[in-house]
Amino acid sequence: MTRSMQDLEWLLAYELRLSARHRRFVSLVMLSPQNGPGEVDRLLDGAVRDSDVMFVLNGTKVVLMGETDEMGARRAVERYQRTIDGKMDVRYGISSFPLDGKAPEDLIRTADRRLHKARQMQIGSVVVEG
Repeated sequence: MTRSMQDLEWLLAYELRLSARHRRFVSLVMLSPQNGPGEVDRLLDGAVRDSDVMFVLNGTKVVLMGETDEMGARRAVERYQRTIDGKMDVRYGISSFPLDGKAPEDLIRTADRRLHKARQMQIGSVVVEG
């Protein structure tokens, strides 16, 4: 099933409301695979948790992680990196609620900005600040 930006924003808004109510976290990880999202899907099969929701937006893979703080998102990216292990060029941008914003647009924009910064760095770079 193809998921759109509208789907991501709706689901993220829902997760943010739950997280604010229960004082929990939400994280987004954006991955930029050089060979396109299809190849990274195959490589990440089994590395992405069943509870996470994946989207492909303009060739960028987005993983929505409910009840996951920044450190949990970093651990997930480390798991992805071990799975990919040099098989392709992937870079990562991470944003987390509430540190990086309280609205879906804030988290999406922050993760995208960080991914853009990671694209200017070496293969496998992860940007969680800035």
